[in-house]
Amino acid sequence: MVQRNVSPDDWLTPAEAALILSQNSGKEVKQEYLGQLVRQGRLKPYKITARLNLYRRGDVEKIVIGKRGRRPDSVRQKDNVSEVA
Repeated sequence: MVQRNVSPDDWLTPAEAALILSQNSGKEVKQEYLGQLVRQGRLKPYKITARLNLYRRGDVEKIVIGKRGRRPDSVRQKDNVSEVA
């Protein structure tokens, strides 16, 4: 059996993960948004109990949440190119 040195500092609670995401993104990120990141495949949870997940610090620190709102016109125009023919 391979043993790995895993430090408790390598894992974050949902509150800690949301705080780091907020700092990285420059806006408030709530704990509930972590579930959305998991569904998108951007974050992988480590399930402790049915209601508690932990997240790897390195994975969380790589994520920056972008701004909400409408996509730029250039992106929307590319989506509509197939309609013009």
